[in-house]
Amino acid sequence: MEQTMVYESEPAAFYNEETWRFVHQYQHEQVTQLALHAKPESQVNFHAALQQIDGWQRAEHKLPRWVKYDHIVFPIKLSMEQCSSEQTATYKQQVLASLLKVLPAVHTESSRLVDLTGGFGVDCTLLAPLFDKVTMVERNRELAHIVQHNMRVFELDHVQVECDDAQLVLGRINNAHQQVTCMIIDPARRDQAGGRTYAIADCTPNVLTMLPSMLNAAPIVMIKLSPMLDWHKAVDDITDGVVQDVHIVAVQRECKELLIVVVRPEMATYLAQHNMLPTLHIAHILGSNTILDEIAFTDTRFQQYAIDSDGANNAVQYFDTDTMPIDLAWLEAHQGAAYVYEPHAAMMKAGCFDYLERRYGVTQLAPNSHLYIATQVIPTFPGKCMSITGVSSANKKQLRALVQDLTHANISVRNFPQSVATLRKTLHLADGGNTTLYATSLSDRTHVVLRTQPAER
Repeated sequence: MEQTMVYESEPAAFYNEETWRFVHQYQHEQVTQLALHAKPESQVNFHAALQQIDGWQRAEHKLPRWVKYDHIVFPIKLSMEQCSSEQTATYKQQVLASLLKVLPAVHTESSRLVDLTGGFGVDCTLLAPLFDKVTMVERNRELAHIVQHNMRVFELDHVQVECDDAQLVLGRINNAHQQVTCMIIDPARRDQAGGRTYAIADCTPNVLTMLPSMLNAAPIVMIKLSPMLDWHKAVDDITDGVVQDVHIVAVQRECKELLIVVVRPEMATYLAQHNMLPTLHIAHILGSNTILDEIAFTDTRFQQYAIDSDGANNAVQYFDTDTMPIDLAWLEAHQGAAYVYEPHAAMMKAGCFDYLERRYGVTQLAPNSHLYIATQVIPTFPGKCMSITGVSSANKKQLRALVQDLTHANISVRNFPQSVATLRKTLHLADGGNTTLYATSLSDRTHVVLRTQPAER
């Protein structure tokens, strides 16, 4: 095991000024072309420069704050791909800030954050301003060195980076009886053979075995898990402490993170007294906007949904779902007067399909289709809103008549016997355009294809 190393503020030695000038001069150029044709001066560390240019280009959209600083050092491609985005890190910052507002009542010492699996330090960089002292742990020596350098560039001098094993650092904290305000951990989601793992117990390190020690040191523990994980099982697997919040986070329609906040029992009691009940948070980040649904639960194990009174009072009802069967005849009769609603990725991951019906006054086409129908535009619905402009059964002749004027279309298959590729081949349609075809099934098992256009909201 490597000896603990605490990095000071020295810059990365292999990046001299000539190398930095080369990076800034060519940071918009294609790295592959530079590797083949560039002729840098002898003082330029060419390999390091190419890594920086590649990292800068990846960070331009993923980490816009990072690219605004000169002399930020970027790690290798894999680390850039695995790190949090600035958007998801900002979301974590907001989550912890809301908890810290009530924390002084149960924890009055100087605030301290310990990030046990820091990586490139994106989360740590955004969370650090919330705390008086921050410790970030990273096993990879070069990555830890880079992060400590970047923390100095960001003027986050209260952040200490340790190159060590997370479990050893946690053991030392408990042996020294140190109190921490919050611990955050992001276990690796690949096994030793490189395959993906989706259960908490299969990640490295094993959070379940570490959680008692983490809660002994900190009243708040935030766990970042694979978005592929079943959040119900994740909650069931956590038997230490109290699961206070589950956050399912999507960015630009892609589910990115599953965050679970675990607190000590006495803190859960205090939060409940202040109307902060265990809650499922479904966040969809679109640019600078975040669509957020929050669903409180009837017990701390998240077994049953319960809409709070405000949510129930604000629920919209645009038609009587009991008297409006959604069948092929109804859809054909309402072309141009009805809308398809497709939940965003985080809502799909949450599986709160009945909640959507109650909260937004929409009707599911079928239990496994996960598409909804309404007769009016619902501005607040968490997902796409598409106007139905045409309807067809799965009959090949009718389908071709439905799309006879199209050369391009987006195709979405939900609970339908054919694949997107098969439908595209049958209909002779290229991908793209402003039309979306939803191939799905109704509650009576009829297969239909809905032709839609985006609706203004």
